[in-house]
Amino acid sequence: MKRAKQTQVIVDSVNKYLRNNHVKREDDPVFVVMSIALIEANVYHGFNYFTAEGFLSGGDNEKFDHLKFY
Repeated sequence: MKRAKQTQVIVDSVNKYLRNNHVKREDDPVFVVMSIALIEANVYHGFNYFTAEGFLSGGDNEKFDHLKFY
């Protein structure tokens, strides 16, 4: 399902938090609350593992810097 613009702004803001704080754990409170909110709104598109440069890291490995929602 397509997200409303306001929802995408919130996802982008959370992604900025995840990047700036190098959040790697799926049990981070902000990550958990955002995941639940997106799932309940039926607009969850998943997440992945990213490097500090913003590229996919290929999973939880030595290049992995933070989580990011799609």
